[in-house]
Amino acid sequence: MEFDIEVFKSEYEKKAKKYGLPSYESLLEEFDFEKVNYGSEVVVRVSRRYMLDKVHHALNFLEMLLNPVNLPRIYMPFVKSANSEDKKNMDKLYSDFGKLSLKGVSFEAGSSEKEEAELVKEIYKVWKQDQSMLKEVLNKVDSPNEDLSNKDKSYFG
Repeated sequence: MEFDIEVFKSEYEKKAKKYGLPSYESLLEEFDFEKVNYGSEVVVRVSRRYMLDKVHHALNFLEMLLNPVNLPRIYMPFVKSANSEDKKNMDKLYSDFGKLSLKGVSFEAGSSEKEEAELVKEIYKVWKQDQSMLKEVLNKVDSPNEDLSNKDKSYFG
């Protein structure tokens, strides 16, 4: 079966009405659905997987910042200048995204379409709820506190 995005969108919209899922357009905007290349017979599962891909990317990035054992040097200024509020925000995001990730793993062993739909709704809700906090953390990573990161330091400290 050759993939047709319009068929996928149509099938998704039917499932969205049936299960009260977020609109296709909102998922397209938030989770890059234009890359979908699966048949429409598993539209809710495919949607859940694509959404979790983005959650996993954020989770892995947060893991790297929270556990900076082999952190690329480019992120060190942020880690060194992060305050307790930054850490608290990253911990909350990590917890929220981690719970979603664990739920998604269990769904790989099998789940009904209705269960998949419930998780799609939950992922969307958590993502929208945490999105501004994630953006705030990412902005600080991009532009860490210059006062702390630009101090003259020796090679070892």
